[in-house]
Amino acid sequence: MGLFDNPDALLPGLLPALWRGRQFWVPDARHSVGRRIIAQLYPGLDLKTHEDHGALDGPIKLSGLVIGDDYIAQAKALERAFRQPGPGTLMHPWRGEITCVLLRPAEISYAADELRVARLDMEFDPTTSPGLGLVSTLAGLVSALGGLFAAASGLAATLLSVAPMALAIWTRGTTATGTA
Repeated sequence: MGLFDNPDALLPGLLPALWRGRQFWVPDARHSVGRRIIAQLYPGLDLKTHEDHGALDGPIKLSGLVIGDDYIAQAKALERAFRQPGPGTLMHPWRGEITCVLLRPAEISYAADELRVARLDMEFDPTTSPGLGLVSTLAGLVSALGGLFAAASGLAATLLSVAPMALAIWTRGTTATGTA
């Protein structure tokens, strides 16, 4: 039995994770949670609206390690998994199974002073369920229409504030020339 056959015993605190069935070990994981808010600014108007595009769950950032005598072969297997198109299954060490896509290219690094270890940096984005795609698109459309209505009402208010001045100028001009 080799020294690196049991990474759990070698480095306590590492938790196992899988991407498309390829295992690696995770000392650190982070993810963003909140709402997807987009600020809309309208040129020429002192109007700013905020559109809520729904819940934000992600991205998920993982730092990982590949450990073992065959660490280069394991890293190459992960390279192939990272290159596959479309969503895949991430078995997160704390959150469990998540269907997601690789958001940015993963980084695999090797160092001469860390033999039998490859380091990984990955960022994943959870995918939505098929039924929610249409709902979120419709919600975005309704929100965009609300923003357009706010812009139109702001433009109308601006035009209405200019109209009395334009009428006064026209009236004064026609009175001065005697054509009225």
